[in-house]
Amino acid sequence: MKRAAKLIPILLTLLLLCVGAALPRITALALDRRLLGEISQREDVQVSLVLTQDMDVLEALAFFDLGQSQVELAGGRRMTAEEVRAAATDTMVKLSALGMVYTVPAVTPVLITSREDPGLCAVYWRCVWTDDAGVRETLWLDDGSGLMVALQIRVGVPTVSFVKSPYQESVMAVAEYCRTNYPVDEVSAALEAHGEGSGDYLLTFFKAAEGEASGRSAALRLRGEWIYFNL
Repeated sequence: MKRAAKLIPILLTLLLLCVGAALPRITALALDRRLLGEISQREDVQVSLVLTQDMDVLEALAFFDLGQSQVELAGGRRMTAEEVRAAATDTMVKLSALGMVYTVPAVTPVLITSREDPGLCAVYWRCVWTDDAGVRETLWLDDGSGLMVALQIRVGVPTVSFVKSPYQESVMAVAEYCRTNYPVDEVSAALEAHGEGSGDYLLTFFKAAEGEASGRSAALRLRGEWIYFNL
């Protein structure tokens, strides 16, 4: 009995050592099962995504504004990286009134899902210029049309008072781009609010055949030397 009593602590110690040695493995297996479950759920979500088809640029503009999550892709659906670089350069030439000169941007295709319906998604291209100080300027293009749907670049500090002249040159340059490239006949730019070196505008798109607004609009903001379109 005394020998058995002496063996019990030894056996308990061995048991604890075995359990301790096996615990990391048990934890790893449990973590693997949880990760597999998450991966399966994510795959189910990916399968349920529906890529929007045949959107015109105004629809792409509105969809981008309602975008929720962004996932970088290996390639676009319709455009190649080379085509996007050319389209980005052409866009900045058309927006030359903004007073900026650009080199070839870094381009990345991005899948964006809808905030209102996470099952819907669309492809856009993010075009980025980075200066020596690391400051990034960004242009977003629609993968279907190659046209601008959003913009964030420096244009310099406004030289005219918003009160005396709300139609800043940079604002009118963006409005003119939309008028000449979007399927619309006219674009209005309404100043909704202004402050020291800043202004909030709403661009509204009109079609003459309908005699009224197309139902589409986009926000445009000036903040110091920066302009933001549809962002």
